[in-house]
Amino acid sequence: DAKTALILLYSREGRHSEAMRLAGELAAELPRNRLFLLEQGAAAIRAGRAAEADAVLTRGLAAFEKDTRPKIPGERSLWLYKRGLARLNLNQPADAAADLRQALAADPLAWIEGRTRVALGQLADLAGRRADAVSEYTRAKTICAGSDSMCTDQAKQFLKQPFSF
Repeated sequence: DAKTALILLYSREGRHSEAMRLAGELAAELPRNRLFLLEQGAAAIRAGRAAEADAVLTRGLAAFEKDTRPKIPGERSLWLYKRGLARLNLNQPADAAADLRQALAADPLAWIEGRTRVALGQLADLAGRRADAVSEYTRAKTICAGSDSMCTDQAKQFLKQPFSF
């Protein structure tokens, strides 16, 4: 319990590498709890360690697919969104787009759909398809309005200025 609480504190304080390390420890201690792998991958993204995030999330997604226990609503789409984001950060547009499109097809919760659309807009901007990017950011802004300020803020930012690395 203490380690789980520490992950939350580390994340809140911007100590993402430490959150990643601790989530990895918990994933090793509790190998059937796939959510620690999800958090390890998410923390790796926040820490700027996209290659590690991709590897962890790929391993976790494989475990998710084999796991017959009940799933959290929208969980598959969350795994795919996070891995797509890692691959976007690795500048692997084809793999990122495939994951993000699968995330949209996997019945995402609204906040996951909104953030996925922001990431698809970023991919469109990187490919020089500004009209497609604007369309995705506009949809994201509408979906996230009032419920996900981070998503809304990102969509507004990229509507004003195209995304670039």
